[in-house]
Formats: sequence, C-alpha cells, structure tokens
Amino acid sequence: MSINKKRFKYGSMATAVTVVVIVLVVLLNVVVAQLGKRTNLSLDMTPGKTFEITQETKDYLATIDQPVKIVVMADEQVFASGSVYYKQAYEILKKYVIWSDNISLEFVNMTKDPTYVNRYSEIYKGSIDEGDIVIEANNKIRVTSAIDLFNIETDYSTYYTTGQPTMTVVSSKAEQVFTSNIMYVTDANPMTACIFTTDSATQSISYYENMFNDNGYDVVSCDPLTEAIPEEADIIVMIAPLNDYPEEVIKKLYTFLDNGGQLGKNLIYIADYEQKPTPNIDAFLAEWGIKVGNGVVYDTNTENLTSIGGTIPAIYTAEINENYSAKLAQPSLSVVVPLSRPVDVLFETKDTRSTEVILSSYDTGYVVSEEMLTEDGRLDESQIVEKSYDLMVMGRKFVWNENNEQIYSNVLAVGSSMMLDEYLTQLSYINNGELFVEAVNTMTGKENGITIVPKDFTSKTFERTDKELAVNLIVFIVLIPVAIIITCIVVCVKRRNR
Repeated sequence: MSINKKRFKYGSMATAVTVVVIVLVVLLNVVVAQLGKRTNLSLDMTPGKTFEITQETKDYLATIDQPVKIVVMADEQVFASGSVYYKQAYEILKKYVIWSDNISLEFVNMTKDPTYVNRYSEIYKGSIDEGDIVIEANNKIRVTSAIDLFNIETDYSTYYTTGQPTMTVVSSKAEQVFTSNIMYVTDANPMTACIFTTDSATQSISYYENMFNDNGYDVVSCDPLTEAIPEEADIIVMIAPLNDYPEEVIKKLYTFLDNGGQLGKNLIYIADYEQKPTPNIDAFLAEWGIKVGNGVVYDTNTENLTSIGGTIPAIYTAEINENYSAKLAQPSLSVVVPLSRPVDVLFETKDTRSTEVILSSYDTGYVVSEEMLTEDGRLDESQIVEKSYDLMVMGRKFVWNENNEQIYSNVLAVGSSMMLDEYLTQLSYINNGELFVEAVNTMTGKENGITIVPKDFTSKTFERTDKELAVNLIVFIVLIPVAIIITCIVVCVKRRNR
C-alpha cells in the first residue's frame, strides 16, 4: 500500500511537470509571436539586407511624434505569402511598426469589408483598390499601388515570339515609398515643387516628379510659355530647356523669386550639353552670380575618369562643400558626373547676393568645347586650361524680415542633367542622389529628406523554398513540442515502474 502511494505520488508529480512544461511551451510560442510584432527578432542574411530597413529610415522613425496609420487593402496572409517581392514588402512594412511606437499596421480584406474605404472619401477623391497601401496622418493620406513598390524592366524582344513583352521585377523601392509617404502625411506644411514642362534636352520629367514626390514634396507642373506659375509653388524646377525662354517667361521667374519683396522662393536650373543657345536664361543666371559655360568637363588624370554604360564618359568629383558633405551618410563617397557643362561663379558676394560652390572637379580638370576642335575633329591641346571646374553652384539673395531675420531666395545650377539620371541616383556606392536631395532640402529649409537605394532582386537572395518552409514548420511547430511531450511521458512511466 505504501508502495502504491509512493508510485502515485511520483506519478502525479511527473504528470504535473509534464503539464507545466507543455503550458510553458505554448506560452513561449504566444509570447514570441506577440513580441515579434514589436521587436526585430528576425535575422536578414541576404547580401543587400533585402528584408531590412536602412539606418536612415530608423533614425527618421525615431523623430515621429504623432500617430501614423498604415492600412494594406489585402488579407494579411494572402499579402505575406505571395511572391518573394510581396514578401519583401510585407517584411519591410513590419519593420516600421517595430521601430516606431507611433506607427500602426492594419490589413483589410476588401471582399469582407468593402465599405472600409468610405472613411477616406472626404480627404481623398481618387480610387482605392485591392492591394493598395494607404498611409494616413494629420487628416492626410497617400495611396500607393502595390505594383508601384517595385522597379520593373520591360524586354520587348520577346514580343515577336510570344506576342507579349517580358516584364521583370529588378528591385524594390518599397522602403523609399513608405518612408516618403510617411514624411508627407506627417508634414503639416509640405512644400510644392513646380516642374516646367517645356521641351527638354534630357529625359522626361516623370523621373524628377518621382524624385521630389519621394522626398515629401507636393508636385505640380506647368508650361511657363502658356501658363502662370502656380501661387502655391515654393520651388521651380527647370530641366535643361532645349530652347531659350522669351523675355515674358524670364519676367515670370524674376517675379516668382522676388515674391513681392519677401523672397523665400527657390529655383533649380539643370543644364545639359545638348541645349541650344539660351542668352535670356544666361542673363537671368548672371544676376545670381552664375554662368553655365559651353563645352564638357573632362579630366587629364585617367584615375578620375569613368564611364556610364561603358560608353558615356564621366568624371569623379574632387570636392563636396563641407556644409553639405557633413550631412551625407557616407561623406567619403564620390559623385560621378557625366558630360557636365562648367558652372562658373561670377562673384562671391555682391550687395545682398552671394554664391556658394557645392561641387567641383579635381584640379586636373579641363573643358572641351567645339571651338577647341580642329577641322578634322581633333582636340587642339594647346587650348586646354587645366584647373578645378565648378559643377554645382547656388546663388542667394536675402532681405531682412520684420523679426530682423534674413530670408533668402535661391537659385541652384547643376551642370549635368545626367548626374541626376535615375540609374546614378540609386547607386549605393556614389553620392549623386543623396547630395542633390541634401542640396535641395538645405536650399528650401526642409529638414527631412532621405535617399534610399532600391533593394536589388537580380542577385541571388536568401529566400526559403516552399519545401524548406514546410520542413521548418514541421520541425519547430510539431516535432520539437512532440519530442518534449514524449520525453516527459517516458520519464513519467519509468518513475512509476520503479
């Protein structure tokens, strides 16, 4: 009888231990699952940290002091278990919640809740469709289609064999889109950039629209030849006008920058070596101490030369103004400038005006112009003037306001439109995109602005296959808990049979 009592005692204790262990395992799974929603427990082993956000975004998220709501118009499981591209966007979205207590993330199944989008009807007149991502704060929203989170290349060579072009997702810009949209909705007074739509010597204006939009600016466009400059515009962007502007347009520029004597306006002039003569624009720039010269800047030192696409010559720049380089994430990185016209400074200070050089070449630079070519197309080397040439210059004018503060209007001149090419501004090992954004934000007084390099999908990434996911699921969710239970049962039986 005493033996049975002893067995019962130890058997009950073993059973209790088994139950406690099982409960602890279940609770541990629950705690880890909940903790994972607010803590970064994952480890990104991809070469380019495809599923992680950058330190720049983390630093920005730390400054958010108001509620921001992210709503994905899709079922969470469907969105998360889609292709590797949507999986990447899903993982990126979760990082925003982890790194900011003021950001919430919600998934809405529009099939089950088709009226959900009606809550945005008063502040958004566009359509919100299944798969769209809505970011809301301050009674403002930004809506992005899921497909717009990715850079897509189209190969038309397959059209003749299949009847359809081949479209390939090459990179993800999800982080740039999410961060810029949050910047926009949390900015109580976003600045407006007006992009001129006159004929340009360079690429279409759509890329520049995206660049300003991605950095929290409202973007509008106008043709100064036929339209007035919008009153809400804070900054004008002139993208390498192919032809000169007539006097009436130049007067519009003067009026805009003067702003009724209050100043506080800005203009960006992006030059290109293929522009036709622009004497009226040149005279306007001279008022701001800027002269965009003819020809193209090269370098006699081959170590300072490179090429874009294997054919377009470019130079590495020597110096970035320390007022701007200090704000760059990696100031040691160079800027690559293809086919830049020289940007000369006409004066350093003049009355209430001043100039500032932002970017220049090495002192082994030189300019090649048509006047330096012989009849057979060869360069007359005797005309080479070797020195440092300026490539990006800002002209400024100030007035004193009623609070005895200096208020500026600014003109930023960039010698090369190609240095702002979409390809170059998205490379992580040069500072083209970040420097331009920093120059614009410094000029306008805008504090927030981030240039984020897209996540490359063309290289091999650490992505688990469906088979590997199934194995992991079985091991961690089934086999390990079952092994613990069996071990407890074995221990229990052995003790009862002693």
